[in-house]
Amino acid sequence: MAVLQTLSLLLAVAASSVNPMPLTRRDQSPPADYDGCTYNVTGVGNFNTLVTVDFTQTSTLPSWLEINTYTVAAGYQPYARQFSTDNIVFNPGDSMSMLVPGNQSTDPISSAQVATIYDDILYGSVRTVAKASPEAGTVHGE
Repeated sequence: MAVLQTLSLLLAVAASSVNPMPLTRRDQSPPADYDGCTYNVTGVGNFNTLVTVDFTQTSTLPSWLEINTYTVAAGYQPYARQFSTDNIVFNPGDSMSMLVPGNQSTDPISSAQVATIYDDILYGSVRTVAKASPEAGTVHGE
């Protein structure tokens, strides 16, 4: 079984509808510098909003994230992918796991995806602290 364990997620966005939240995993994902007006991500740019979640401190998704539950057609891939809430597991005090159950060989392949609910993001900088799966063929992305 392939597992991606997400320890923390930081999203700096150029949108105006999100309230800033403090970064709690500073030792593993340095915070953006705040100048009183914008958040600066060194080498990337300035953003007006900063949101974070630390899965070592919570066992639920914040209101601005959602578990996807739709199917992606195979397209150029050999199999379609079905995102399922059953494949998201919270490990209290440690992480959130996104599972891809093993031994799958028929459509659709069961997997997991979490996405932001915001649809007004023009630019963003996403940083994730994660333990990636060593299983061959598993794709990890931000």
